[in-house]
Parts: sequence; structure tokens; C-alpha cells
Amino acid sequence: MRHTGCVATLLPADFDLTLLPHSEQRVCKAFLLGLDATWTVIPCVPIVVDGADSEIDVVLVCASRGVIVVEVKGGVTTQSSDDSLLTRPRPGTSGPATISWE
Repeated sequence: MRHTGCVATLLPADFDLTLLPHSEQRVCKAFLLGLDATWTVIPCVPIVVDGADSEIDVVLVCASRGVIVVEVKGGVTTQSSDDSLLTRPRPGTSGPATISWE
């Protein structure tokens, strides 16, 4: 990755990226070093979905370009015959997650 000298801003500035899962650390660091100073990188944004606590992995904000919400997938993914992506199940879950393109 090329570092241009102008890097994105981490919000909050004292957020400890080492507390994130490895895949999310890598993605945040790539955004911080790869985006210019007009971008803000916000990791671990808490939200409520259908009454349950959840989290957005990364939100990218730029005043001139808008907002991008990023869901980071770590680990191994495979593509099924119907073009869905399957991810390895997390501990405590019942099976692989399926991501459809519909």
C-alpha cells in the first residue's frame, strides 16, 4: 500500500485498533493510510436492528463524497453453485452464513 502523506482521520482519535478482530484492524489501517485527509474512518459504530444491539464495522465519511458503511468479513469464504458466498461459522452459531446477491 502506498502512503501519500495525507491520511484519513480516525474517530475517535484515541480509538485502540488493536481491540478489533484482526480482519477489521487490517481494513481500518488500509483505509487510514489509503484515503486522503478529507476522509474520516469510524470503527465499531453501535446500532440497534429490530430491537437487538448490533454493530457497523466501519463507517467512512467524506464531506464531498458521502458516507460508506463497511461490513468486514474475516476468514475463509467460498462461492456456492448459486453464486452465494458462504463464510465459516463463528463459534456458537449453527452453520455457515450465506450472503446472496439478490
